[in-house]
Amino acid sequence: MKVKDLMTHHTDTCTMSSNLEQVSLCMWNGDFGIMPVTDDEQHVVGVITDRDIAMAEALQHKSAGEISVGDVVHQAMVSICHPEDDIEAVLEKMETGKVRRLPVVDDENHVTGMVSLADITAYAGTDNKASCTASRLVAALKAITAPHIEEEKLVSRA
Repeated sequence: MKVKDLMTHHTDTCTMSSNLEQVSLCMWNGDFGIMPVTDDEQHVVGVITDRDIAMAEALQHKSAGEISVGDVVHQAMVSICHPEDDIEAVLEKMETGKVRRLPVVDDENHVTGMVSLADITAYAGTDNKASCTASRLVAALKAITAPHIEEEKLVSRA
């Protein structure tokens, strides 16, 4: 099965200059928890999640309208996939990046949609080749949700 067979095709995006209040409202109204961040040419440069927003507000002690996406998201390698990618390759990217959702981009790195672990789960085993079994999904979920912060890196209030 390919990404194009199960991805969400409509995806809102934001820029580094968008504020978290705007992004939060868009997420709330669209009922999603992640948004690709694009540059002026509409190329994906990152993603922001509802958790990123909540943590930024809590730790920066500012309102969402006072914090820009650029204050939270650092332009770095963002995991992406393409419509023609096989689901197994996408699961491997999710496991490696410890993420549940990936932006889907075209050959010019423009956002064409999103694919999530929930999308893959909904279609698991529906094709004749059974390309994604229940045990494969469980293995992916275990890898994605395994703790990744070492105890000595935790922030304390002391």
